[in-house]
Amino acid sequence: MNALLDAVHAAGSSLLSPDALGRFVRGLDVSTLDLDRWRGMEAPKGGYMRDVLTTDPLEVVVLVWPPGGASAIHHHQGFFGHVLVVEGMLENVEFRLKDGVLTDTLHAVFGPGGVAYEPDGMHHLIRNADPDRTLITVHFYSPPISDLTGLKILDPATGTIAVLNEKAKSASFKEPREHFSEVQEGVFHYLPFEKKPGAPSHHIHPIVPKPSPERILELIMGYYDEQAHVYDRFDLDHPTRKPYTEKINELVAEAYAARPELERVLALACGTGRRAWSIRKGLGRHYGITGVDISGAMADIANERGIDAINAPFLEAEVPEEAYDACTILYAFGHVPHSGLRKQWLRKVHRSLKPGGLLLFDVFNLNDRHEWGPSALKAYERLSLGDQGYERGDVFYQRTGGKETAFLHYFEEPELRALLAECGFRV
Repeated sequence: MNALLDAVHAAGSSLLSPDALGRFVRGLDVSTLDLDRWRGMEAPKGGYMRDVLTTDPLEVVVLVWPPGGASAIHHHQGFFGHVLVVEGMLENVEFRLKDGVLTDTLHAVFGPGGVAYEPDGMHHLIRNADPDRTLITVHFYSPPISDLTGLKILDPATGTIAVLNEKAKSASFKEPREHFSEVQEGVFHYLPFEKKPGAPSHHIHPIVPKPSPERILELIMGYYDEQAHVYDRFDLDHPTRKPYTEKINELVAEAYAARPELERVLALACGTGRRAWSIRKGLGRHYGITGVDISGAMADIANERGIDAINAPFLEAEVPEEAYDACTILYAFGHVPHSGLRKQWLRKVHRSLKPGGLLLFDVFNLNDRHEWGPSALKAYERLSLGDQGYERGDVFYQRTGGKETAFLHYFEEPELRALLAECGFRV
């Protein structure tokens, strides 16, 4: 840790802007930081321990969070910071307080090497996201805060806003009463995101740094296993998704109808098989359908529908070459976690199709203001995700009320056309 402090002191005032400090912190190699001094150090149950290392020219402080440790919701006023996760998993929850109503606006998870930006003016809390392991973080604040005098903390259960004084050791309502200079009860109301009128069915949930492709595929599998039993009903009941998927189905059916020689179709990410089955039924045709899906629960339902579904990641699935007249990837190509893997997918699809075979798929538009694309771009820029493994257009998300996280990549047309051409397709 001495080398880190030497680097901070050497950089001096050049680190005193949010962008410069962020670049410095994101450039640190956590594997080089010696944590022996803090490993095994006892921290208050349900809270955390602070150890200030320097306040010149900015504050560098190590925080140790036991399992279950968390801060209260607190307000950054007059300072900004960056939080580097060294060991463990951190959850950062951002809030907005407006007109007496507090609402959570963004949940993000950070692993080792991940850096969370804490802008001046934000309301947020930090908690240890791992129930079994200690979380160790290094915080960089400018200007230095040294003690917690004047820091406002909020209790969503009672609507209390309290102001800490110089005696406080942490941003916590567990501090003794004499560690507060002011306490006001019932001054706001907490409205969780999922209970807001018109709350969307899904919400963005960044994971930083971006996990490995293998880990992302595991997350996607868990996400769809969780939803398999309700997925069809959600598809049919959602007010915007139903007309969208039905229109795509119509376009696929039109393309199939123009090909009387159609004998075999490959349905990648077939899910429950409902859409592939419905398209075939609507056409009154009897072509064979081979499905591939990473979710065992989804593939089981597809098999019950008469789809020959393979439960495997597509790149591992045994799919014959030049065997299919058409291939569909419906509502799913964005789940492929990396640009290199997307090339591998399309090249394998190309090999699986007969000469002149047809590929039909849909993707999400990065610039569609009715979708997450613009929000994903804002998060990409605000959280500096490009420095933390993300590709432009990447987003992680959860279903509102769900626990599993999935991944999606949003596309722009030039990116997609170039990708298809590189993999041998003609648009």
